[in-house]
Amino acid sequence: MKSIREMTADTEVYRQEIRRLVETDPKAKQIYLEMKTELAAEWQLCDLRKSAD
Repeated sequence: MKSIREMTADTEVYRQEIRRLVETDPKAKQIYLEMKTELAAEWQLCDLRKSAD
């Protein structure tokens, strides 16, 4: 099993790769923005559900 330090380093590498792709590939940027929008909508739904309980 990987250590927390190794997992953190892996996560940072993935983030850097995503940033590079988004900056250089228009299709990757479009997908990234769509996914980010969907995630924000999910968070709003979760907040609404919590406030309804």
